[in-house]
Amino acid sequence: MGYTHYFKQNKPVADQQWTLLTAQVANVFLLIQNRDVLGQEIVICDSTGTTVLRKCDELFRRTAPGSQNCISFNGHGLLDLDHESFLLCQHAQRDWFCKTAAKPYDFLVVATLILANTYCSDCYEISSDGDELDWLPVLQWLKEHIDARCSLPLRIEPGVSLP
Repeated sequence: MGYTHYFKQNKPVADQQWTLLTAQVANVFLLIQNRDVLGQEIVICDSTGTTVLRKCDELFRRTAPGSQNCISFNGHGLLDLDHESFLLCQHAQRDWFCKTAAKPYDFLVVATLILANTYCSDCYEISSDGDELDWLPVLQWLKEHIDARCSLPLRIEPGVSLP
């Protein structure tokens, strides 16, 4: 299977919530892109993994002219740091998943899902193959750099500490 995050969209995200979510995701992008974060350099590319994103607005796209807004990105494919594209949409009520294989772009995937949980909690059900111990470093980083109110999704399993 691989290291995968799951997110079911229960209802569309209101425009005001979506604006706040995308603004915070843009803030994260600006703070992490091409920088060492938690011991790894993070380079965010377009959904194909081939074009390095230079501006935060490149994270956001419409699925087709006149259709819905989405957040879309991947890791750096030319460095073998990509895996499956991350795609989170404003209005698509369906089950989504993103297998990241825990590559560096997973940081932005987890950050985006934590932010979606914080600002759009009634819209998404979020779970993961990772547990609380995998998500806590990103949560702590978000609390320090973006918003102290961030919290883990309810379906993230508690981590098991080894003796």
